[in-house]
Amino acid sequence: QWLAEAQKKKQSLRRNEDFKKRIDLIQDFEFNVASSRVRISADGDHVLATGIYAPELRIFDLKELGLKCSRGLDSEVVDFLLLSEDWKKLVMLLDDRTLEFHSQYGRHHRLRVPKCGRSLSYDSESCNLFVGGSSSSLYRLDLEAGTFLTPLEMQKLTEINEVVTNPRLPILTCCGDGGIVESYD
Repeated sequence: QWLAEAQKKKQSLRRNEDFKKRIDLIQDFEFNVASSRVRISADGDHVLATGIYAPELRIFDLKELGLKCSRGLDSEVVDFLLLSEDWKKLVMLLDDRTLEFHSQYGRHHRLRVPKCGRSLSYDSESCNLFVGGSSSSLYRLDLEAGTFLTPLEMQKLTEINEVVTNPRLPILTCCGDGGIVESYD
């Protein structure tokens, strides 16, 4: 509509105030019950959202403003991360203690975590995936070798609620109950 009017009048849309103030809505951006997590890809072209009952992952294309694909899951998603700049590589931590690795064609691999997880973090420099959860151990998975590394034992934390890696410095931070934070390099 805007483009057709601009072409008729031979105007640039850069100077059109109505065009600058418009709101574009993504079609079908809803779930039956609720959405638990939403992430935007690093390239800014896609939004990924997970929903509950029935558990599913939906990928929305921001250029087309619509649903790209939807994937049904076996269990609810606790946390998920994008492992690449776009939506084509991702990992999900599920409620049944499993990690599911997905590629653009679907589920690639599935493995079980020793304890219930709450948070995921990925260090792209070392290619390690960190899983924090209901124990004082931080589980490390080397994605290059495909093996679990020796877990890091927290000094003061009894449970890990959030795991964050610094994108610029080699620092890993774990947060727990009572405002306690532990950082490792």
